[in-house]
Amino acid sequence: MPPKTKGPAEVAASLDHGSNPEQGIKNMQSNSTESAQSATGRQDLFKMVMDMETPICDAENAISIMHRILHDNFNEPHTAATGSPNRWILSESDISDMFFVANLINKYVGHIKKNWNEALEAGR
Repeated sequence: MPPKTKGPAEVAASLDHGSNPEQGIKNMQSNSTESAQSATGRQDLFKMVMDMETPICDAENAISIMHRILHDNFNEPHTAATGSPNRWILSESDISDMFFVANLINKYVGHIKKNWNEALEAGR
């Protein structure tokens, strides 16, 4: 009679091949998904922080434009035209540009603040 060989199904179910029930119980008591969840959370947090890059750059550009507008209009006194060093003459387009850029900066800073708060909440 040929020797009896064990098949794959029997090997997986046999306790005589080094199965350790105590180790199995210990494995069941640990949370093996914790590190994966932490890594996913860090990736989400990193993405949230990186999402702030564009509005930060846009706000910087808008502030640069505002500096140019302020410099162009307020660097030199308009005394010759106004009769007073404390008065300036601004065109309607200069005033409109200032308000537009100020509102643009407000929009970008609001977006950055919203993203920042979301990232803080996600990190808790």
